[in-house]
Formats: sequence, C-alpha cells, structure tokens
Amino acid sequence: MASYCTVILFVSMMVSSVLTEEPICTKYAVQDKLVDVVFELEHQVDTLKRALKNVQHQLNTYQLTMDMSTAALATRVDGLDTKLTAEDKRIEEKLTMLTNGLPSRITSMMTGLCSTTLVAFQAFLSINIAFPQVKVVTFNEVPVNIGNAYNATTGIFTAPVNGTYLFSMTIGNPTGNPGAMMMKKNNEDIGYAIAGHTTGWNQGSQTTVVRMSVGDVMFVEGEGHVSGNYAGFRKHSSITGILINNC
Repeated sequence: MASYCTVILFVSMMVSSVLTEEPICTKYAVQDKLVDVVFELEHQVDTLKRALKNVQHQLNTYQLTMDMSTAALATRVDGLDTKLTAEDKRIEEKLTMLTNGLPSRITSMMTGLCSTTLVAFQAFLSINIAFPQVKVVTFNEVPVNIGNAYNATTGIFTAPVNGTYLFSMTIGNPTGNPGAMMMKKNNEDIGYAIAGHTTGWNQGSQTTVVRMSVGDVMFVEGEGHVSGNYAGFRKHSSITGILINNC
C-alpha cells in the first residue's frame, strides 16, 4: 500500500493540475489517477502539436512570402538592368553619331564665317594687249597668291570666306595708246582707271574696299590698249587684293 501512495504522490507532483485532493492509497484509486494523468498528458501533447503545427504553418507562409518577394525583386532588378543596358546603348549610339558628325557640322557652320584664313594676291600683265572689245584681263604673272583665291588662267578672284577685301588695280600706257580698266564684283562696277590719254607714259590706278561673301568674284575688264611689263621691275599694269577683315 505504501508503494501505491508513493506513486500517486509522485504523479500528483508531476501533474498538479489534475490532482486537487489528497491521494487515496488504494490500488483502484492509483489506476484511476494514472488514467487521468495520461489523458491530461495526451491532451497537452495534442495542444503542443497543434501549436507547433501552427508555428510551422506560419513559418512556411513567411518563407513563401519571402521567396515571392525575392523573386519579384529579382525580376524587377533584371528589368531595370535591361532598361539600363538599352539606355546605355542608346546614349552610346547618340554620342557616337554626334562625335562622328561633329567635325563636319563645325566645318559647315564655320564655312564663310570668321576664320583665320589668310588671303592675299598680286598679279601683273606680262604682255601688251589690245582689246577690240571689252574683255576680262588675265594678269598672268602671279608672284603672290596666298590662299590660291586668284586664278591666273581666267583672271578671276573668288572669295573663299566672308569678309572685307581691299583691291587695287593699275593700268600704264604710252601716248597714243589709250586704254581703260573696269573692276567688277560679280556684275557690279567697283573701280575704273585710264591711261595713255596724255603725253608720255602715264598710269591710272584705283583702290577700293568691298564686302564680299563666299563665292563672290572680282575681275578686271580691259578696253582699248593695256600695256604689259617692261624691262626689270617696270610693271605697267597690275592688280592686287587682300583680305583685311574676315568676320
């Protein structure tokens, strides 16, 4: 009997919520109390299992949410990477296009505008010419032609840049061989000189300043007699031009 009471007392201490009264030291009482203890333990185990299952479910739900969030974030990052790659490519192509076209655009913009171009020429007539009718004088001896704007074959100067130009012409003739020269910008008269209408040798000259645009031409037309060079540096008829302002 003492052993039964010892068992009941031990179980009562382990499961105090089940036993609220002093244990009864009988064989049947111990069995009943053991059944109650087992039932209570099973109940607590079931409760713990449900709690554990609920915690596991919450963990699974949290893990799924995290996986979905991570996948969504990765997809968004991939999309941003794709957009950034496309934008980088577009910017690179645009920069390449601008870089490749920049020199030609600058050249096109600067053509005819202010530049550092130097333009100057001097030309003489090497032979005597008699013009039965008005004709362009081709000053064929060209010691100076900076910029190559004067054509000794045609006698025409073509402005390479916009600017203000100074031109001077001289005609020298002896008595009895009168002649004249007319300077023109395109088809506009801008200068006139005569010689040979008085006794002995004489020279007539004209200097003018004119504004010219790219492609404008200047030339001299002769009428009557125009004398060419004589011995040494006796240059009777000549033409000179220089760019004095290129803006």
